[in-house]
Amino acid sequence: MAFTNSLLRFRANEDVLPEWALMVFRRHLHARRFMREVRITTNIAHLSAKRLRAVEFPIPPLHVQKQLVVRCDELLTGIAAVDTEAERSLRRASALRKALLRKAFSGRLVPQNPDDEPAAAVLDRIRAERAAQPKPKRPRARKVPTARKVAAIAAAPEPTETLVPPPSRSSPVTAVEETTTEPAPEVRAKAAAQTNSLVAKLWNYCNVLRDNGMSTIEYVEQLSYLLFLKMVDEMAEEAWEDDEIAQVIPPEYDWKSLVTKRGVELERHYRDVLDELGRRPGTTIGTIFAEAQNRITKPALLEKLVVELIGREQWMIQGTDLKGDAYEGLLNKGASDTKTGAGQYFTPRALIDAIVEVTQPTPDDIIADPACGTGGFLIAAHSYLRKHQMKGLSKEKRTALQRGDHIRGNELVTGTARLAAMNMLLHGIGTSDGPSLVTVGDALAEKPSGRHATLVLANPPFGRKSAINVIGQDGTVEKEDVEYDRDDFTATTSNKQLNFLQHIMSLTAVDGRAAVVLPDNILFEGGAGEKIRRRLLDEFDLHTILRLPTGIFYAGGVKANVLFFDKKLPRADGKPQTTKTWVYDFRTGQHFTLKQRPLTSAHLQDFVTSYRADDIENRKPSESPDGPWQVFTYDELIKRDKVNLDITWMKDPALEDADSDLEPEVIAQEIVQDLQAALDEFKAIAEALGGEVIEDEAELA
Repeated sequence: MAFTNSLLRFRANEDVLPEWALMVFRRHLHARRFMREVRITTNIAHLSAKRLRAVEFPIPPLHVQKQLVVRCDELLTGIAAVDTEAERSLRRASALRKALLRKAFSGRLVPQNPDDEPAAAVLDRIRAERAAQPKPKRPRARKVPTARKVAAIAAAPEPTETLVPPPSRSSPVTAVEETTTEPAPEVRAKAAAQTNSLVAKLWNYCNVLRDNGMSTIEYVEQLSYLLFLKMVDEMAEEAWEDDEIAQVIPPEYDWKSLVTKRGVELERHYRDVLDELGRRPGTTIGTIFAEAQNRITKPALLEKLVVELIGREQWMIQGTDLKGDAYEGLLNKGASDTKTGAGQYFTPRALIDAIVEVTQPTPDDIIADPACGTGGFLIAAHSYLRKHQMKGLSKEKRTALQRGDHIRGNELVTGTARLAAMNMLLHGIGTSDGPSLVTVGDALAEKPSGRHATLVLANPPFGRKSAINVIGQDGTVEKEDVEYDRDDFTATTSNKQLNFLQHIMSLTAVDGRAAVVLPDNILFEGGAGEKIRRRLLDEFDLHTILRLPTGIFYAGGVKANVLFFDKKLPRADGKPQTTKTWVYDFRTGQHFTLKQRPLTSAHLQDFVTSYRADDIENRKPSESPDGPWQVFTYDELIKRDKVNLDITWMKDPALEDADSDLEPEVIAQEIVQDLQAALDEFKAIAEALGGEVIEDEAELA
């Protein structure tokens, strides 16, 4: 501890952690505890070692010290993140004022008469007229030279005339946006049109059911039950006489048993069907119908759905991609139903496709997603295999691929697992009466057993805390934080994303690879986060980080990244596995929305090209040091404070360029994203401190 005229050295014994001692001294400093002991002479505060001994120093047990240090470190890191987001929002607010005025003076803020001259044009004309007018010359005051200046001028040599060209002004260049449009193949266009037509038809009926009080996700669930029954019926109808078709569903509970009934009788029988088919655990049927309930309360609406919508379509002749894409289109629309929180289960398809393209699944891979949601990653990986690997496969491997022997999904929520199982089935993955490809349960509860995955693709659900609902004797429901005590975890924490990262590190097989979407706090959070990042750099090859933009997820304020890493055996020389990490900044200067400017595969093409999946060792950074693709060595990363991997170097035009052409609505949206991220940090801090956080209904709407 340093004072104006003295330096006190504190040496902790084996009962005191240095980090704990630093916390105690910081606490005394903020509480001005030292000022009660200092001696002030000539306005200089002095604290002697003798007086320092009078300051109390609490010494809890070592394990308590460790817990307190880690906890405080995590919370202080969150507070620092809030400061950063708030500062960024204030800077954006300044840019928003200028952008708003610019839009107003350009005549684009409110509707105006097209014959009127915009205010900006008026100002430009006035400036041009003023510039064209000759400037009046001001009379200069005559100065009388001194005798010394007169003598110096007389003695100076005669100057030679030099022609200096006037400074040239480059003419403004009008930027012309070049767009290359490649006409889609005729077959693809026709399939897209059929898909859109089918989605529109299904969605229109969804609006009818939503008026009856049913959410979008509940509608898609009911649709899953009926689609499954109809598809099984079509398979049996189209089989040849000599084909042996296993009886998947008993006749008394099949599709034909539904379409022959009407009204209340149909509703009653539908409930019996759901109850019976849900009693087959471990199969695709059991997963789809697990805990199934009829949410359609009016028999007339159920009859219309069975007879007019599902019954009139031939789903098996639609083609795997068509019916699968139509179902996925419904899931996408369901994700926008924010009241149900369904958006947390949906990852943008463009992002999924880019991740799958650079990880390049192979037929020998065991592909796993421990938080599979509606199965987007698993379906995209299977589609990649069908597109790039099917030609060279034997008949046995093709059959195994269709059965989904290479697929392993896990989902905590039964209803979401149902959607994933149906989604994969409609995309031609698995069989209706075969083993379920989706396991329902808490993936974090136990460490992986059996064969590990050679490729892990995941986007764990958003939210900082792992919690369970505890129902008291009086019926009240309270949430309790869950910390997973696993011997394969580096750190014990209630942070859900950190636990998922540790689980994926264990789930990945040696020589396997992983790509996982994680929020920003995983990259900078102290305490447990720092320990896990150190292990990730030392024991795994964290070769790539993709910084994602805001506005691409249904959850507001989400700032996320994709971590790409490989698992390898320990090196013989004991050195860390990570030698360098490439970071692609796809966030700075990027602006996306879910409706007006959604993320597409074209936006990620530069990252896919820069990734060089076939030749990672020969990657090249961006030509400019301010470019989005840069590399950092292990030594550079490990020396950063708390091994902070949240690395930024690009300048945000909305923050750095006062004359940026960004529209005010874009800047306003970014302010909302920043403040939402800060609010999420505040919520996490409040919950960690035991506070009760009340969800804002407006936020959920």
